[in-house]
Amino acid sequence: MTPRPLRALVVLAASAALLLGALAAPSTASTASTASASSTTADAPVQYQGKDVVYFDLFYQPEVAPKRIFFTANSGPYLRGMSWNRWGQKKTVGRGYYVSKCASCAPPKRSKAVVRFSKRTYCKKQDLYYYKRATMTRKKLEGKSRTVKISGGTCGSRD
Repeated sequence: MTPRPLRALVVLAASAALLLGALAAPSTASTASTASASSTTADAPVQYQGKDVVYFDLFYQPEVAPKRIFFTANSGPYLRGMSWNRWGQKKTVGRGYYVSKCASCAPPKRSKAVVRFSKRTYCKKQDLYYYKRATMTRKKLEGKSRTVKISGGTCGSRD
């Protein structure tokens, strides 16, 4: 090889190594941020009498302070970006967004939502507490609000 193509090959190889290093670094950083987020979540008051307080989702899986709540198994409406106040207490309130990806639905496809969990109950089968009742209030475009019950699992099974 002549010096120019060799130099181009070396520059290309170095660029590829830098790119691969840059791609690998975020996964390490995300692992570190996930670990710190887990420790932050663990430090938050998510327990009652030393046991986790959860919400049983649509598939009866326990979730502590869920960031998303799905209403159907497929592509129906859901809540996202949920942040919670007083998780683990008798009652908790979460705020986020109601998202509908329904192609035939009229806009808005996203609106603010408030979720209220209540009736913290002990689940002996899984040795944890869970919220048995839930409601969601979302604001519509016209400014009126609509409140509905949210159903989920109970202690790992249907009500």
